[in-house]
Amino acid sequence: MPPALHTSSTGARFRPPEPRGTPVAIGLGGNLGDRRALLRFGARRLEALLSGMRCSTIYETEPRGPISQPRFLNACCTGRTVLAAPDLLGRLKTMEREAGRRRRGPRFGPRTLDLDILLYGLEIVRSDALTVPHPRLHTRAFALVPLNEIAGEWVHPVLGMTIAALCREIGTEGVTRTAWRLDRVPGGAPGGGGRVPGEARTARGGDEGATDD
Repeated sequence: MPPALHTSSTGARFRPPEPRGTPVAIGLGGNLGDRRALLRFGARRLEALLSGMRCSTIYETEPRGPISQPRFLNACCTGRTVLAAPDLLGRLKTMEREAGRRRRGPRFGPRTLDLDILLYGLEIVRSDALTVPHPRLHTRAFALVPLNEIAGEWVHPVLGMTIAALCREIGTEGVTRTAWRLDRVPGGAPGGGGRVPGEARTARGGDEGATDD
């Protein structure tokens, strides 16, 4: 459906241009190094890839799985991208490496920065390298709660439920909202790439698998 007609200050009717790119939702998380600075580094880098970017509050979340590890910080960002899903995944993995993440160690282990494609429009992608929607999105309160804050009306293309409905179904146990926001970045111009916090360079994180995890 084309955008609705608007009226200019002179009374002329016009149709605004349709937004470029595909809507995308990105999950951010990490539990090593300066967690807040690393999430903000990721958000600054995402601004170069996403137009009209919106970011959730930062949440502190309990780690899942059998490995004893520090609590995570998690958030979500949405926007539009002109990149195909596999190309976007490649850019996200580069950003993770720049933040000091090394894909070795136990599965579901600690990491400096994790960037996941949660949703890519209403598309369904299944390949050896990438599955979208994220195959575990509907089971993860640490992803659903921040995503619901900024995109609760988005419909999961496989389950046919909104993010808000999925969030209500799973609850908020283990997810605590903080007063921190990704868009309050001290120093540096937005979209400037930012500087990776020094302690992240020596941190080592585990991997959740070979695909977008």
